Amino acid sequence: MGTDSKPSLPERQESVTPGIGERLRNSYLGRFLGMGTGSPLRRRLRFAVVVVISQLLLIALAIAWLIFMIIIAVNGSVYFIERNPLVRWLEVTAAILIILFAIGVFITQLKRLGERRRDDDRRDGGRG
Repeated sequence: MGTDSKPSLPERQESVTPGIGERLRNSYLGRFLGMGTGSPLRRRLRFAVVVVISQLLLIALAIAWLIFMIIIAVNGSVYFIERNPLVRWLEVTAAILIILFAIGVFITQLKRLGERRRDDDRRDGGRG
C-alpha cells in the first residue's frame, strides 16, 4: 500500500496520426505483402510470391509491347476495336489494378532495401 495522497491518473497518450508506411502496413495490401507481424519465413515466402507475380506481369507487358511493335513494323499502324463497353471497362480496371499492385510491390522493395537482416549482422561481424 502506498502512502501517496494523490490519486493515480492514467497517463495521457498523445494521438499520433499514422504515416504512409504505417497505413500501408495496416492495409490489406501491406498485410499481403508481408509487412505486418508474422514469422519471418512466412513473410519472406509471401513476398517472394508477390515478386514472382510482379515479374510475370512485367514479362506479359513486354510480350504485349513486342506484339504491338511487330504489328506496327508489318502494317505501319495498330488499330483495335472493342465494341463491348463492359469488356473495355474491365480491361481499363484490370490495367489500373495491375499498376496499383506494381506500385505497392515497388514501394515495398524500396523499403526492404534499407532493412538490415540478422544475417547481415553475422556477415559484418565476421569481417573484423
